[in-house]
Amino acid sequence: DYKGRKSRRIKHSFSYRKLISRIKTLAQRYGIAIREVSPAYTSVIGMLKYAPQFNLTKDKAAAYVIARRGLALREKIPLKYKELLESLQSKTRSVSSLTDGRNEGTA
Repeated sequence: DYKGRKSRRIKHSFSYRKLISRIKTLAQRYGIAIREVSPAYTSVIGMLKYAPQFNLTKDKAAAYVIARRGLALREKIPLKYKELLESLQSKTRSVSSLTDGRNEGTA
């Protein structure tokens, strides 16, 4: 089980903050500009918008979204997805109104 303990120790000592700090230091040393962006929802956006369009994996599509955010480009929801979301929301509202009516009668 020596490999397991050694592997856990290496993984535990890995510091994300140290990695980011090192990247910033090297970028500053070589005169490379860095823009930090939020990675929130990049996998979802990439999977829905760019993976099918460019035949990419989910991770590569998420990297594409992060790069676009770094370039200060905005993502718009495609028209077909907006229509789908609206239809799902209307169905949810109609189902919740039916269940609310039932709950009032049983109380």
